Parts: sequence; structure tokens; C-alpha cells
Amino acid sequence: MLSRERQSVISQRLKSNGKVVAADLAVEFGVSEDTIRRDLREMAAAGVCERVYGGALLPSPPVPIARRLAETTRSKAALGRAVARLLPENASVFVDAGATNRAAMELFPKDRKLTVTTNAPHIAAALSDHENIDLIVIGGKVDFHVGASLGAQALIEISRLNFDIHLFGVCALDVASGLTVQSFEEMTLRCAVAEQADRIIAPVSNEKLGQRAAFNTVALDERVTIITEYDASEEISAGLSSIGAAIIRAEPDQ
Repeated sequence: MLSRERQSVISQRLKSNGKVVAADLAVEFGVSEDTIRRDLREMAAAGVCERVYGGALLPSPPVPIARRLAETTRSKAALGRAVARLLPENASVFVDAGATNRAAMELFPKDRKLTVTTNAPHIAAALSDHENIDLIVIGGKVDFHVGASLGAQALIEISRLNFDIHLFGVCALDVASGLTVQSFEEMTLRCAVAEQADRIIAPVSNEKLGQRAAFNTVALDERVTIITEYDASEEISAGLSSIGAAIIRAEPDQ
């Protein structure tokens, strides 16, 4: 069976069941799991499925930023606390949009100094009572799904700045593709920020580990520190460590 035929069958299976398991598909089609993973990668790149550890799911519609912020969980708070501990005083940090990054900013000690640049209004609002933080807000048209400015004006302003740390808002992360995002506009801006930063800190919740979105941004190497939940998959964490990224497990929220 040709790959296109396999992928058509897999697509129908996804529509029927909502998910597929790579090992089961390999047995059904009489091919290796590597072949199935390659099929799933191609399908994910085309937006047909959403890759997860061990298989794939039907792609879920993007969740608006307002709902993501309202659904901030204890695990995201734990990740945010771990991030806040890693940010050195007087550092220059670019902070992407996201609930975990907002938690990190809210938990950053108010007696410590930091320069924060962000393209996300909700990040700026979280810092409104931090008098020791120098806040720079990147302008331009706000994408209200992402909750951040993504256009040409934002790119021009970012090109004129340098950062010690890029606090990355993670959409999906896997060993092969690194940090990936869901839209071309996000990819363009995230790559621009990453090029201006010395280090990248990427807090990632369990549901985003082992997944890949459509657009590549940052490869995983010694410049990247990944903060995972306390109970993150040991296998995935080991794979990430093997390619040079530093892994830190967030202490569970009590």
C-alpha cells in the first residue's frame, strides 16, 4: 500500500475514533512504526492530525487566549514558579503570550529588577504593579486569538532589541522538531525573537510534550532550557536531554 493510501485510511480512522495508535497501525498495515510515524508527521504538517506520544489525535480547534488564561491550572502555576526562580535579576527578558508565562510574571518577586519586553497585553497587565520592572510593550495590531501583536510593526521593533532570555510560550514540543507553533505569523515573530536572545526558557505542560505543530521555530540545543511538570514522561525527557537541551522538573504545586 502506498503512503497516500495509508494516510487516507488513517484519516478515516481518526474521523471515526478521534485517535490512532502508531503500534496498532504498524501491525494493521504490515509496516514499521517508523513508517507510521513518518505518515503521521506528514499528516500533522498538513493539519490533518495532531501528533501525540504513541500516535495521533484529531486536531483540536485553537483555544482563544481568553479561555486559556481563564483555565490556568495548578500545574501551570508550578511551571510559572519554576520560571520565576530562573530569571536572574537585571536580565532583559522577552516574554511570549500564554497562561504559564503570565503566571511566571505574577510570581516574580516585586523587590527584584528585570527588564521585560512583551508583545502580549495580558503579560503587560500582569506586571502593572511591579515597580522594579522596566516594561517595554511591542506595538502593532493584536491577534486576539494569540493575544499578542504579530505583524510587521512588531517585527521592526524586535529587530532593534537584544535579550538575555526568550521566555517561550510553548504550543508543542518534540525531540525531532523542537519548539513548534500553530501559525505562520507566530513562527515569524518567535524566530525573530529567538535570534535576538542568548538563551531560551521553555516551560511546557504534559499535554504539549511529544507533540508537533505545523511551523518550526527553535531547535533544541544547549541554548534551550525546558521546564517540565514534575510527572512528565521520563522517556520524552530523556530524549530531550540526549540532544543537548537542559531539563528542569517543576516542583509540584502544594
